[in-house]
Amino acid sequence: MDRTPTRGHAALLSCACILSAISGTVLAAPDQTTLIQPDKPIGTTDLEDGGDLAESRIAQMFTYQGRLRQNGQLANGNYNINFGLYANAIGGGALANSGVIVVSVSQGVFTVDLPFGTNLFDGSNRWLQLTVNGSVLTPRQKINPTPFSFTSDQIEWPMFGSYNGQMMSLANTSGTGTAPALFVRSDSTTGAANAFLAEISNTAPGCFSAAVRGVNNGESGCGIGVWGSHEGNGYGIYGSTVDGYAVVGQNTEENGYLFYGFQPSAFVVLGNDFYGGIYASISGANRDGGRIINGTTGTDVTFANRDSQGVFAVSSTGSSYDSNAVRGVQSTPGNNDTPAIYGINNDSDFWGIGVRGDGKYQGVYGVADGDESASYYGVRGFADSGTGGTGYGIYGSTSGSGTRWAGYFAGNANVTGTLSKGAGSFKIDHPLDPYNMYLYHSFVESPEMMNIYNGQARIDANGTATVQMPDYFQALNRDFRYQLTPIGAPMPNLYIAHEMTEQGVFVIAGGVPGAKVSWQITGVREDAFANANRIPVEEWKSGDAVGKLLHPESFGRGPSEGIDASREASEARKLGN
Repeated sequence: MDRTPTRGHAALLSCACILSAISGTVLAAPDQTTLIQPDKPIGTTDLEDGGDLAESRIAQMFTYQGRLRQNGQLANGNYNINFGLYANAIGGGALANSGVIVVSVSQGVFTVDLPFGTNLFDGSNRWLQLTVNGSVLTPRQKINPTPFSFTSDQIEWPMFGSYNGQMMSLANTSGTGTAPALFVRSDSTTGAANAFLAEISNTAPGCFSAAVRGVNNGESGCGIGVWGSHEGNGYGIYGSTVDGYAVVGQNTEENGYLFYGFQPSAFVVLGNDFYGGIYASISGANRDGGRIINGTTGTDVTFANRDSQGVFAVSSTGSSYDSNAVRGVQSTPGNNDTPAIYGINNDSDFWGIGVRGDGKYQGVYGVADGDESASYYGVRGFADSGTGGTGYGIYGSTSGSGTRWAGYFAGNANVTGTLSKGAGSFKIDHPLDPYNMYLYHSFVESPEMMNIYNGQARIDANGTATVQMPDYFQALNRDFRYQLTPIGAPMPNLYIAHEMTEQGVFVIAGGVPGAKVSWQITGVREDAFANANRIPVEEWKSGDAVGKLLHPESFGRGPSEGIDASREASEARKLGN
């Protein structure tokens, strides 16, 4: 190509150039550069951690070969040439200058090494401008990248570039040894430092895109795809996510392990999260040997799939109160009812147990440790009766030859619904011998939902007495019945002179002036709850209760004829007992 001097040089100069790599490893196309390492002898290696580690470094110099013409003829002799590196084809300051180099030209051909550092080549466009004997040749020549030789011992860092496709392929072809195909190291003590960082920059990558992926093509049972380790008490492998799965495990073999862990300490901690710190499932046939999670410690802790158990945990680590086979901790602050342990059984209706506890002392133990002015529940139960079943929020039963309490409340008991019972009484310390005896009184039973009120009235000079009931009496009761008993003297003419008024007053007459009368009045409840929940006096038994007794022992019959025993037998059949 012809170059026209711009500084008034008398001779007409032109230059055609060829850029090539030194040592003959790569021959570049015209108007291109090849960068290799000049600092160390080609082919040398560094040894690190006992292995051969050959690393390639981009050169700090590249070879420029050109053809120079003067007045249309091939140039010969020495010429003063300055090489300038620019970021633009026209204008702008030079990024670097070689300075004036005396170049020997023979038959128009010359070759020169240009000392431009690799930090100037970051993947951006670059142009070369030649000034020959003071004359600037135009236009500037664009420098295009060409393949370069990976024959030197180290890559010079930092190295920047953008590539379309695979940038580098490294392979350790030795069939023995433990030397890695690639070794990276960071000596930084700064937090969150990385020896190796890979990133998918697109915010919407394809499904199952991976920033780092490890593949082991071995077919034995001891291969590892990705191995993470930590010498201190940190994390061997750490995963985090905003709204997904921090760690996902997949096993394509039905009888393989989804997670397998071994540690020689006393306990294994599974994470806590609303959706599960570790979520594991096995689909397909139920195999006795297939394990969702199997971990062993020095003191026998196992997580395994055994028949119908998705997770099976056994602990024999100690006898302290805090020893747990499985322990869940939920420490999320704020107003939420997120459970520490959540059990779900999706079996069809009338089958399935969400959470079951078996214990030699306590089957299930619930504690609510409240510290504010609110309601707290040690154990809370709820049951949906469905479209026609019977729901039991809490159901308790007991057996054995000792004292039996299906339910025992050490404190007040409140029932907001209807209370149905076989019998009832109060039990108090006997007022005459409170330290050694109890006193029982039975409840008053009635076929109606009734309230009983009583008291004493003194007869006035007219032989009458007026009794005022509480202000809620009329709103709570209806259908009143009266009883009068004279005290101190016979009163054969004693009677109710006026029944209960709307103001809750009734009048007694026919008494002896100054004498006392004991009165009793009953009323049938008519409050809103009683009106909506009348207790049936008689009711036919249905379902499993037909032919069974609530209290078979009272009839001289065996426990097998009991309604509760029948229900418990049904539960036992469901559990396989």
